[in-house]
Amino acid sequence: MKTINIPKGLSFKIDQPALSVTTLPSPSSAIYPMANRWGWLYPNVKEGDNVATGQVIAASSLPNIPNLRTSFSGTVKRIFKLPSLQLKDAQAIEIEVTKEEKEVVSPSRIDDSSDNVTIFQALLEAGICETDDYTLALPLRVTSPNTINEFIEKTHDRDLADLLNNIPHREKNIKTLIINGIDRQPNVWVRNYLITSETERLASAAKLIKKLSGAEQIILAVSQAVASNKAVKEFADALNADIAVSNGKYPVSLEPLLVYGITGKELLFPSKNTRELELGVVDVSGLYQIAQMLIEGASRAELIVQVNIPSRNEYHLVKCFAGTPVNHIINHYSLDPDKLTKVILGGDFLGYAHYDLDIPVTGEIDSLSLWEGDVFHYEHQHCIRCGFCVSVCPVKLVPAEISLYCEYKMFDEAIGKGLYQCIECGLCAYVCPSHRPMVQLMRYGKQELQLMRVAS
Repeated sequence: MKTINIPKGLSFKIDQPALSVTTLPSPSSAIYPMANRWGWLYPNVKEGDNVATGQVIAASSLPNIPNLRTSFSGTVKRIFKLPSLQLKDAQAIEIEVTKEEKEVVSPSRIDDSSDNVTIFQALLEAGICETDDYTLALPLRVTSPNTINEFIEKTHDRDLADLLNNIPHREKNIKTLIINGIDRQPNVWVRNYLITSETERLASAAKLIKKLSGAEQIILAVSQAVASNKAVKEFADALNADIAVSNGKYPVSLEPLLVYGITGKELLFPSKNTRELELGVVDVSGLYQIAQMLIEGASRAELIVQVNIPSRNEYHLVKCFAGTPVNHIINHYSLDPDKLTKVILGGDFLGYAHYDLDIPVTGEIDSLSLWEGDVFHYEHQHCIRCGFCVSVCPVKLVPAEISLYCEYKMFDEAIGKGLYQCIECGLCAYVCPSHRPMVQLMRYGKQELQLMRVAS
C-alpha cells in the first residue's frame, strides 16, 4: 500500500464512535435551491404545477451545472428567495409533498453493456451533485476525449456541442482514476461508512466510471481506519486498483492535496483542472448516487448525511433525500430551533454557518452540525504576526496577509498573494491565537471579486 503524504496540515486523534443509522420520514415540504458552487439554474416549473418524483425542475444551459431533480412528488408551492449553501443570493423551489408517488421520472438506466456515449449522456442528465469543490462536474471530469468527441458528433443539440468543445483540456486522456474514500474533515465519517457498508454498489458504479474514462490505473484512497477492512480489499480487487492510505493529516482528502499526495503533481490554480494532469478524481458519495440512479434505476438518490449534536456528544448517520429541509432534521431529533446557537452545513471546518433553516440537504452536504449553548466566536483582533497560520497552511500560503488584504478590500493585492490558491480548509483560523476569521475574509474576497466580474 502507498502512503499519501502531504507536507503540512494537522493530525486529529479522534476515535470514530459507533454511528446509528436513521432513515428520515418524508418532509411535508421539500426545498430546492437553484444555485450551487458552479452557478445558477433556471426553473422549468411554475407555482401550482404538479411534479413527479425525479422530474427535472430547474436546469442550466451549461453542462457543468447539474440538473435539479425533485426527490418527491407534489405541487410547486412557491418560488422564493433563499440563500444558497455558500450564502449567495439565489432562488429556490418549494414543493408541497404528496403522501403517495403518483408518477415517477427516472434517468436513463445503464450497465456494463452500455456504450460509453450512453453512459456519458446518462451522467449529464442525472443531475448528480457532489460535496467536493471540483472545477468540472463529474461527467466532464472523468470522460475520455474520444467519448466526448463521439457524443458531440451524435448530439442534435448544437449549443451543447459547442459548450463541450470548449471544455479545458478535454483532449487529454484520463490515464489515472483516483477514487476518494477519505472523509473530508475531522468528526465526519460518511465515506468510511459508505466504503465499508455499500461496497457492491460503489464497485459497480466505479466500474462504469473506469470504462468511461479509459483509465489505465485505478487508485483507491482510504483512511487508516478502514485500510485493513475486508470490504476495502474486495472493492480494490473488483477494480484491480492500488490502495493508497492517508497519513492521517487533515485536509489530505481535498482534491488538490490528494492529487499531490498520490502522484506528486500539482494542480494549477485557479482552474484546478485534473484533466490537465491526465487524471480524474471521483468520491465514493458520487459513486453511491450513480449506483442508485443509473444502475438500479431509482428516480432519486438517497443521501447519507452525518448529523452532529456536540452538546449531547451525539453523532448520527441519516438517510434522506435531496430537498429535505434542515428544519425537518432538527425536529426529528427533538431540538428547539430557537435554542440552537449555530447551524453549520458541510462540517465544522469546511462548512457554512447558516441562518435560514429552510435550507435543505443536497448532494453538496455530507454533514450537519447542530450547536446548542456556548459556541466559539471569531474576533477582529489584530494579527500578531505569530506565523502559526503559515506553519499549517497545506498550500503554502500566508493566510494572515491575504485575509488582511481582503478585510481592507485590497483585492488585487490578495490575488497576487495567492487568494485563489486558498482551498478554505479552515486550519489557519483554527490555530490563530487572535481568533481572526481568516477563512471568512478570504471567502468574502472571492465573492466580491466574482460580483465585480459580473458587474463589469
